[in-house]
Amino acid sequence: MSGNINPSHQTSGIRNEVIMLLGQFVHLIIHHTILDLQDTPKFRTIIHELCERAPDVAHTIAGTI
Repeated sequence: MSGNINPSHQTSGIRNEVIMLLGQFVHLIIHHTILDLQDTPKFRTIIHELCERAPDVAHTIAGTI
C-alpha cells in the first residue's frame, strides 16, 4: 500500500508539517523574549546544518526576513 503514495501529496504533507513546526518555533520565541539563542551552540549548529544541507530553504527564509 505504501508504494501507492502520491509524491505531490506527500510533499504537501511535509510542507504543511514544516510550516506548523516553524509556527510553533516562532510562537515560542515571541512568548519567551528573554530567550537568547545567539550564545547557544546547538542553535548555531542547527542553522549551519540548514544552510549546508538545504541552502535554497535557508535562502528563502533569509530573503523573507
